[in-house]
Amino acid sequence: DLRIDVLMTIKGISEKKAKSLINEFGSIMEIGESSSGELCQLDGIGVTLAKRIIDVLNSESKQVI
Repeated sequence: DLRIDVLMTIKGISEKKAKSLINEFGSIMEIGESSSGELCQLDGIGVTLAKRIIDVLNSESKQVI
């Protein structure tokens, strides 16, 4: 699944966490639009990682995959 692969490029995101995010939110866009508090509800995602996910998904700079 390409969505899982994209999420796994974020430092600290394992395949298990990526699958959990997709199962909970459905799409990368929904994940990027969520709050860090919503992301922290998932197992293994703390405040620092939640902020990193949101920052990466909302960044306008080019991401290397």
